[in-house]
Amino acid sequence: MGILIRTWGCAALAVLAFGPGSAVAAPGTLTHLQTNAGDVGMAGARGVVVSPDGKNLYVAASTARTVVTYARAVDGSLTYSGCIRDPGAPALCTQEAEGLSAPQYVAISPDGKSVYAAGGGADSAVVALSRDAGTGALSPVGCWRDAESAANCAGNNAPALAGAEGVTVSPDGKNVYVVAQGDSAISSFTRDPGTGALTYVSCISNGAVGCGSTTTGGAFLYPREVTSAPDGRGVYAAAANSGVVAFLRNPADGVLTYAQTSPGLAPALIVGVAVSPDDGYVYAGSVNRSAVYMFRRDPLTALVTEIGCVKDAIVNPPVVCPTASGLQGSEGVVVAPDGASLYSTAFSGSALAAFDRSRTTGLLTATGCFRDLPGVPAGCATQVNGLGNSRAVTTSPDGRNVYATGQFDGAVVAFGRELPPPDPAAPPPAPPAAPAAPAAAPVTPTAAVKPAAVKFSSITTLPSAKRCVSRRSFRIRLRQPKGAKLSSAAVKVNGKTVASRKGARVTAPIDLRGLPKGKVTVSITVKLADKRTVRGSRTYRTCATKRR
Repeated sequence: MGILIRTWGCAALAVLAFGPGSAVAAPGTLTHLQTNAGDVGMAGARGVVVSPDGKNLYVAASTARTVVTYARAVDGSLTYSGCIRDPGAPALCTQEAEGLSAPQYVAISPDGKSVYAAGGGADSAVVALSRDAGTGALSPVGCWRDAESAANCAGNNAPALAGAEGVTVSPDGKNVYVVAQGDSAISSFTRDPGTGALTYVSCISNGAVGCGSTTTGGAFLYPREVTSAPDGRGVYAAAANSGVVAFLRNPADGVLTYAQTSPGLAPALIVGVAVSPDDGYVYAGSVNRSAVYMFRRDPLTALVTEIGCVKDAIVNPPVVCPTASGLQGSEGVVVAPDGASLYSTAFSGSALAAFDRSRTTGLLTATGCFRDLPGVPAGCATQVNGLGNSRAVTTSPDGRNVYATGQFDGAVVAFGRELPPPDPAAPPPAPPAAPAAPAAAPVTPTAAVKPAAVKFSSITTLPSAKRCVSRRSFRIRLRQPKGAKLSSAAVKVNGKTVASRKGARVTAPIDLRGLPKGKVTVSITVKLADKRTVRGSRTYRTCATKRR
C-alpha cells in the first residue's frame, strides 16, 4: 500500500521563495505538490522521466527490479498506475520483462511510443518497453544483454553492457545509447520506429573487448549517466572517474565519434549530466566535490569548455566556486525547458537545490533548496518528505512541474513550478529574422491575399447556355465568397443595367422572355469590401420572340 503525502493550503504549502516577504511567486519558484512514497515497486527509486505528451511519469526502481508508471494530472500531481517487473521480482506487477534485475535510469522516445530502462546487476541489460498512449501502461518488447549476463534476451548479446546504467534516446528517435560503468563503454543501437525494438550497432570503450573504437589514458572511466543534445549532434556521458565525456553524433546514421574528456574533473565522481535546451551549455553534478559544473558547448564540434561551478556551502570542498546550500553529494541535474532554471539533487544531503540560469551566459545563481530531514542540510529553508538519498530529477515538457526521486524513501516528489516570462533575447517566431526590403513592404498585403484569390464561380453560378431559350427567366443569387466580403453588385443584359444591389446578399431577376432571336449576354460585376472587383458573364441564344 503506497503512502501519499500531500501538502495543500496555506498552512502546509511549501514554497521555495525568491525574495523575502514576496507575495508573488518569482519565475522558477517551486511549490511542493505531493510525495508518493512506498507505492508497489518503488523500492530503490532512481531514474525518472515524463512522457512527451505529459500524461505519464516513469520511475526505474533498482531494488524492486521494476519500472513504475504514474498517471499525471493537469496540475502535475501523480496517481500510481502500476508497474512492470523483472521475472521473479517480489513486486506485485501485472507485467514482466527480462533484463530488469537492477534498472538505474529510464528514457522515453520523442514519439512517446517506447520506454527504455538500463541497469546492471545480474542482467546488465537495456530493456525496450512499448507504451500504450492511452493508458501509459508498459509491455515488453525485448532486451539486449552483456555477453556474460544472466538475462534471457533471446540471443541479443552486446559486448560492452556490464554494469549498464544510463540510457538516452536521440532527438530524432532513430538511436538509443547506453553507458556501462563496468565496461567503461557507450553502446549504440538503432531503433525501430514502429515497434521500438533495438538493434546493436557498435560501442566505444576505454578498453573493453569487442568494441571497435577505444579511448585512451583513462578518458572514459565508469560512466554513470548519458544525455543527448537537443540538436542531435552530440551525446554526453557523466564518467565518474574521468569527467564529462563528449561524443560527436552524425545525425544521418547516428554513429558516435569520441570528441573530448573535460579536463580537471577526475576523480570528481561526475554522475549527472544535462544539456541546455538552446544547445549552448552542458551541466554536470559531482558527488565527490558536492558541486554543479558549467560548460560552454560548441554545437559544431560537441566540445565543451568549463566556465564555472557552484559548490555546497556546508561541505565546502576544496574547489574555487561560489557556494550554495543543498549540494552535498550533488548528482542529478536538469535544465527547465524554457532554459531559465536548473535543478540538482543531492544524494548525501537528501536535498533538491534550485538555481536561476542566465539564458545569455549559462551561469547559475542559487535561489534555495528543499531538504528531506529537519535541519539537514542547514541552509535549506523548507522540509519535504521523500527526498531521502535523492538521485534523479526531471521536468514536465511544459516546464510547469519538477519531479525528484528519493532512493532511500522509495519515493517520487512532485513540485509545481512558476513559469518565467518569454526570453527577451529569443528571436520572435514571426516574422522571419531577415526583414523585408522597404520597397517590398507595400506589396506584402497583396501578396498575402493572392493565394486566396476570389473566383467568379465561388460567388454565383449562371444557368446553362447549351440550348437556345425563348421563355427563360431566372434569378441570380450571389454567395459570400470564402475569405472575402461582398459590397455591391450590378447585373447587365446586353450592356443594360437590370439590377444594382448593395450589401452582402444580392438577388437579381433576369428575364429573357420576348427578346428577339439572337444572342443575349448576361454580365455581372461584383465589388468586394477590400476594393477588388470580380466579373463574370455568359451568352445565351434566344430562339423566338414570344411571351407567355
